[in-house]
Amino acid sequence: AEAKGESEPTAGAVAMKPGTYTATASGFSLLQPLEVKVTVSETAIEKIELGENAETYPFVTAAMEKIVPRMLDAQSVRVDAITGATVSTKGVTAGVNAALAAVAAMG
Repeated sequence: AEAKGESEPTAGAVAMKPGTYTATASGFSLLQPLEVKVTVSETAIEKIELGENAETYPFVTAAMEKIVPRMLDAQSVRVDAITGATVSTKGVTAGVNAALAAVAAMG
């Protein structure tokens, strides 16, 4: 997985640098990596969005509709995969992991 990010300047010590971080990971499609955008505040994962991808629509949609709320509620990527969309779920999870690694590297 590959990540890049932009951070906003913040005052004082913070756990994370607020901003939106973009990462790519392998999903089901061999044509194009799965792009994931993760927006964080100083203390939380605020939003997870799907960027460019060539995933099969019903599978990646199911993964995003079910796994993203779980990740946001848990504030973690350690959530169960979605049955029937396992590879897309793993791709989304890997992308979020890579984006959060970029957040940690900026910290």
